[in-house]
Amino acid sequence: MTISEEDFIANIKAAQEEHKKYIYSPAQLDAAITKMQKSGHAKHTLFEMPDAQKRVWRGRILRLYTIYMPFMVGTPLLLEFGDMEALFAEKAEKMVMILTCADVYTVGMSFMFYMYMKKLVSKIEYNHETDTVTIRREFGSEFLTPDEHELSAKEIEKYKGKTFNKSIGYRSIKKGDFHIKFATESKGAEWHDRKLFDSVISQPGERV
Repeated sequence: MTISEEDFIANIKAAQEEHKKYIYSPAQLDAAITKMQKSGHAKHTLFEMPDAQKRVWRGRILRLYTIYMPFMVGTPLLLEFGDMEALFAEKAEKMVMILTCADVYTVGMSFMFYMYMKKLVSKIEYNHETDTVTIRREFGSEFLTPDEHELSAKEIEKYKGKTFNKSIGYRSIKKGDFHIKFATESKGAEWHDRKLFDSVISQPGERV
């Protein structure tokens, strides 16, 4: 089913009007920026993950490295080189099936967990002097160590994650870059001023 240009424009305008409920008006935004300027600090923390929650996630990552990964590596080696009949006698065939299914399940769940952790945001700071945003992902690198992204506020847009990525709240729309997704809807994280953040980033219908 195709949509006419008029309907498409109408949908964009409706989305923009709905979005206005969740952002500051121009006057309110000016007042918020003025308050920041008077504080004497250029950077202001808008979002933060408590240290206690970070420790919880680090514990789960430790479990990934010390339990799941050895299981994922060891199971195929056991199936390939182990004497299953000697180990399990008449239950050998059933054990091969069980271990294979368990290994496939562990690989799938571990991959999903890994991708989830890479997107987790632990801090968002806004610099009112440069109109830039610094986003720290606590486990954003390939080896689940912290990484940071400094972007112009207009290089970020609100983005609702789908299916397995419902924790995602925003993404980068920087030209020439792949979309970097930021998971801000995770359990235990705290917004200090989400309305301000949603007000300074790219709005529906805009593109940098």
